[in-house]
Amino acid sequence: MLKSKALDIIKTFSPEEFKRFIDFTASPYFNNIKSITRLVKELSVHYPGFTSDELTEISLYEKVYGKGKYSYSAMKNLMSELISLCEKFLVHDRITKDILRKDGNSIELLEELRNRGLDNLFNIRSKKFEKLFKEHVLENSEYFIQANKLEILKYRFHLNKHRYNELIWKGFLKKSTFELCSIFHTLYITTDTVLQSAETLKGNSDDSVFINFVKELDLESFIKTIDPDESEEYFFLSLYSGLILLTLNDSQEHSEKYYYDLKKSFIKNIKHFSYLDAYDILKSLRSYCITRMRKMKPVFTDELYTIDKLLVETINFSDSSVKWYIGEIFSEIVLLSIYCKDYKYAEEFIEKYKDQLSEDVAGFETGFTKALLNLEYGNTDKTLELLSVIKPVNYSMKTLIKNIYIRAYYDLQYYEEGLSMLDAYIHFINKDKNISEDKKRIAVLKYNIYLRLYKTKMSPGKYSVYDIKSLKKELDKFYFLVEKDWF
Repeated sequence: MLKSKALDIIKTFSPEEFKRFIDFTASPYFNNIKSITRLVKELSVHYPGFTSDELTEISLYEKVYGKGKYSYSAMKNLMSELISLCEKFLVHDRITKDILRKDGNSIELLEELRNRGLDNLFNIRSKKFEKLFKEHVLENSEYFIQANKLEILKYRFHLNKHRYNELIWKGFLKKSTFELCSIFHTLYITTDTVLQSAETLKGNSDDSVFINFVKELDLESFIKTIDPDESEEYFFLSLYSGLILLTLNDSQEHSEKYYYDLKKSFIKNIKHFSYLDAYDILKSLRSYCITRMRKMKPVFTDELYTIDKLLVETINFSDSSVKWYIGEIFSEIVLLSIYCKDYKYAEEFIEKYKDQLSEDVAGFETGFTKALLNLEYGNTDKTLELLSVIKPVNYSMKTLIKNIYIRAYYDLQYYEEGLSMLDAYIHFINKDKNISEDKKRIAVLKYNIYLRLYKTKMSPGKYSVYDIKSLKKELDKFYFLVEKDWF
């Protein structure tokens, strides 16, 4: 099987992108090497997997150059040219599929019109550009960046004419407001990134000069100085200031107001967001729900379910920049569906999104979630059958599988097997040094409850009603437990 950096790039192309790539390489404007055109044509036979044993450098050489003596250097140069062309295509495709550039709308075009003194065309195009912005048909973070560039161009255009002072002033005000929107967006993204990194990497966010700076900002007072009816940017400024405040104060009780206000505002204005901006916002709302759940706020379990469903309904997970994320929330959504007794949604979700999982986790995620659903339905034998063929690739997966086995063995009255699995479970927990203290605490707590449940079932005469009540109280220590009803 052929290995190539160019193929690594091509494998990421969607069918539509690959079709555009073929057209790209066939265009003499972008590629004047005919052997490359023949090479891409041959590669198209093997798209998208490129896994055939017949696909080798020698076989490609014969297809491109004909039956002759194989030249390693010629083939190496050809593949190097293909890499270069792949990279040019990525840049070109990124630019040309930008919604702003439809019908010739682009900052670059306006710059050329201004530089060439085509004043009339500049005015026509800039007005068309402004209309496009007001329709909010592009992601809002890009909106601020592009709108700011447009105002700078208009500002310079009128300034060079030494007139239109009022136009120049209004343009300057718009420019500065757009810059402020970009600043707020950056403050939010960076705040969220720093705090998430601090938690993941076990750092201290107080060490960050940036976080300390943001904490000193009186954002609530600032937002009150803006008249919502007078400023079209009020919505975005209030949204991102709210997200910053939510992120900084997620452990405080008063932060719940930020959450509900943001959620309401986002849902109402969801059409104004690209899926990438929507993804960032919904991720923050999701993180907040999990934080509140850890604070033993059960209402946020339902909130998390709502936000997760919004994520899958709003975000285009086929896009390469976010497609990994469906794997992060796949099991979570099914677990929440089961917790909320929304079994139909769980089944439909698995079927709809299983093909969007990356190859390394697809087998586990689909097998695990189907096993869990079958366990919930009482199909315990089917559960064990599904578990027997899935392969966990990390700690979390191994823990999830062991939990299902322990519960399934109890249902089937395989008590000895269950106790043996429990013993393996606690040894695994104690041995793995990569488990966080919080996860270890939860795992040990669950182990103790399972162990007492098994012992009570096996020797009921040794335990009293008090022991059962004590066991029930232990369940209240979990902020989320999908099998709570089962217990």
